[in-house]
Amino acid sequence: MTDLVMLDGLHPRPAFTVAGLERKFDLTTRREIPLLWESFIGKLPLPGQQGRETFGVEWGMNGKDFYYMAAVAVAPDATLSQGFARKDLAAQNYIVFRLTLDGSDFQNQMHAGADRVWSEWAPKNRQRMADAPDFEFYPADFDPTRKGARVEFWIPAKG
Repeated sequence: MTDLVMLDGLHPRPAFTVAGLERKFDLTTRREIPLLWESFIGKLPLPGQQGRETFGVEWGMNGKDFYYMAAVAVAPDATLSQGFARKDLAAQNYIVFRLTLDGSDFQNQMHAGADRVWSEWAPKNRQRMADAPDFEFYPADFDPTRKGARVEFWIPAKG
């Protein structure tokens, strides 16, 4: 069974820059996000890439659709190839949820975890949320098929 827990306290993160492939999705097309990742992973490493961690950055949510970028951290002045986008994320405090995978279907677990964060926790805590991009954090050794692998949802917070 997939385990989702909220980590204690606020988690500050300094400003950083990500680069990757981005696309606009809605609640029905979000199941196509893995195709974006498949295309992106084959193009790594990017020029100026910093670390092997990956990020699923989301912004512009308006109740109907949102932007999503499959990304890695890059140097702010990295030269990107055509087709890649850059996004600067400001220094921010975050509320972090950790999803521990059970080795079954990764996408179903991700959707279930995200749905719990956005349908259960977020509506009750809007006053704590800041208007900034949120992101999924995947460690360098992430393997979606490994039981016990972890993904984190970083939700921007006020304060």
